[in-house]
Amino acid sequence: MYKSKVWVPIMIVIIGIGTYLALHRSGKDREAAQHRVIIAQAAKTLLYLPLYIAQDEGYFHDEGIDVSIVTSGGDSQAFAALASAQAQFAQGDPTFVAISHERGGPGIVIASVLDRVAFWGVTFDQKLAPFSDSKGFRGLTVVTYPEPNTAYVVQKNLVKKAGLNLGKDTYIAQATFGAELGPIQVGKAQIAVSIEPTVSQAIAQNGHIVFSYANAWGPFLLTGLMSTEEFESKNPKLIQGMVNAYERALRLLHDKPEVAAAIGKKNFPEVDTSVIESAVKRLISENVFPEHAQVNLGSWRSALQLRAQVGDLQNTSHDDLVHNAYGTAALQITK
Repeated sequence: MYKSKVWVPIMIVIIGIGTYLALHRSGKDREAAQHRVIIAQAAKTLLYLPLYIAQDEGYFHDEGIDVSIVTSGGDSQAFAALASAQAQFAQGDPTFVAISHERGGPGIVIASVLDRVAFWGVTFDQKLAPFSDSKGFRGLTVVTYPEPNTAYVVQKNLVKKAGLNLGKDTYIAQATFGAELGPIQVGKAQIAVSIEPTVSQAIAQNGHIVFSYANAWGPFLLTGLMSTEEFESKNPKLIQGMVNAYERALRLLHDKPEVAAAIGKKNFPEVDTSVIESAVKRLISENVFPEHAQVNLGSWRSALQLRAQVGDLQNTSHDDLVHNAYGTAALQITK
């Protein structure tokens, strides 16, 4: 009887250890089953919130994908990492795919991340009223990021369409990223073209928005998720899994913006919570974050047209580089 009493707890311990080891092994097996990939992002920015949601909410993991995010330091660097196979995916300016193909290189666009020109004109001049017609830039100096940044090109094109003469009717001052508010704070310019959360931070400091480039320009594929034909041909299910994860992230953004803002705060703890919440609300309300991962071909063509205008592309006939079948499938699974 004594021996049986001793053996009972020992057997329980043995069973427990065996169960732990079995579970540990199965966990290892599951971890091994995860396909490991690298996403090269152009920058770490709140504008890339769909990526951080997909990562933090485990949407990639649910698709059997172990994602490592690396920051490349620019759109060209992110695409270079993809083209050189240092990364399997790149997130940034999708027009690099078309530019690459015209030079004999690789690249496909598989998902939409930002579907508008995510810029706003902000000012600290309380006498300057908001306007929607770009003729309102007459007599004003506008700060943009340095040429050939999209902000500069968009501003130049808008004033041209308005019939204004750049350098005579209106002016552009250029400032490095993060320093765009400086000239308007010291009175050397009236408006600064900026992105979130800087826009919401300026508003919190008694600034206000006078012009929405997102609304003025309309659909424009500012940011996309890219891969290569070679990787796609070998990993079609993985490609689909990536798009599925982005689709779920975009749905969360629109359905639960408060959850999205909390994830934004987690990834950018240095930014005030109210600023993050305001920024996310604006990015959603002005359709910067698309409702679905499927690429809008009109947005794609708009981005290509702008690149062609500045001489980076010979033509804009590159619809074949958008692989929307994946986006369509992702759309179906969320219904």
